[in-house]
Amino acid sequence: MLPSKNRELKAILDLDFELLSDIGNSYAKKIGLAFRLPEPIVAAYGRIGRTAGEFNGVASWDLPFTAAFAVGKDCRVRYAWKEGDYTFRPEIETIILALFS
Repeated sequence: MLPSKNRELKAILDLDFELLSDIGNSYAKKIGLAFRLPEPIVAAYGRIGRTAGEFNGVASWDLPFTAAFAVGKDCRVRYAWKEGDYTFRPEIETIILALFS
């Protein structure tokens, strides 16, 4: 998501931490967390006037997988999760427990 969209989301949710951006999914691609949206779906978005650039900042329909990471104060990854189904999310309790274990 674009940094401007992250700032809007941060304000709406009144978050006290930063949200990160990966314009063009360059980091997601590097670590295997990006996929190309299938052409029929791209075409459907085009029919309703949506473009990849309005949210992603680039014209590519390469998108990140749904993923969650929790990094401890020692800068070590304590929890890593990836899912192909964007409607599924890990339980927040699972992530929090990973930070304190």
